[in-house]
Amino acid sequence: MAKTTSIAYADSTWSPWVGCSHESPACSHCYAEAQNKFRKWNGGTWGPGTPRKVTAHASWRNPIRWNHEAALGVCGKDGQHWIVFVGDHCDIFDEEGPTDVRREMWELIRATPHLTWLMLTKRPQHFSQYLPADWGPGYENVWLGVTAENRHHAHQRLAILRNTPAKLRFASFEPLLEDLHDLNLDGIDWAIVGGESGGKARPFDLAWAHTIKAMCKESSTKFFFKQTGANPFEDGNEFKITHKKPCGKRDVSGTYIGNFPIDLQVQSWPSMR
Repeated sequence: MAKTTSIAYADSTWSPWVGCSHESPACSHCYAEAQNKFRKWNGGTWGPGTPRKVTAHASWRNPIRWNHEAALGVCGKDGQHWIVFVGDHCDIFDEEGPTDVRREMWELIRATPHLTWLMLTKRPQHFSQYLPADWGPGYENVWLGVTAENRHHAHQRLAILRNTPAKLRFASFEPLLEDLHDLNLDGIDWAIVGGESGGKARPFDLAWAHTIKAMCKESSTKFFFKQTGANPFEDGNEFKITHKKPCGKRDVSGTYIGNFPIDLQVQSWPSMR
């Protein structure tokens, strides 16, 4: 929850509360769960029935300040928007999320039209229940997306997303856990692809990313390669992450674009429909 973030496709992060439950295989090595266990924001607990702790008042004031700056022309990594990744320590569409806090979050989003809110979920089945009553064709400043880590959840979640009104729809194929060669990306504006971070990262075949890149070209979906992850392989062999980050630190998760295969050194940004 900060004004700046190392997430390649976002400029800031913000959460209305801390706490969540595992929903699918993508959640197995959740960074937010690990951070919460260490920092004990909500007592260190996670999962069904555990607290969803509302973030501090100071945190809720930050987007108002950012909105003022964005209104003056300050933008972020894409050169056009100030993108706020919302829910980095929760899932906005979690059925155990506090109803009154979710309502206040939508009020905040309406009050910050110069920010672009990036809303990613593993629970699109709750869109109809938790999107605001005045959502209509979608808020102008909200990009709506789903995590699609494997074939089962990709097909299921993308179908729901495709049929939900939004000004921009995106899919996060991170951590990508298997080949998705038969995926339909029609109606999806942006595809973010990456392997898993951390010491327990599951294998990531770079061929899976090549497949999604090819499908993006067919459907006019913008392709954004985020990272190789900590356990990439190519043609059956370990893919070596050879370069340090520009700051001089080891690139343990393969986030430095110079460590991508040349034909995956693509980080394209979407355009509003």
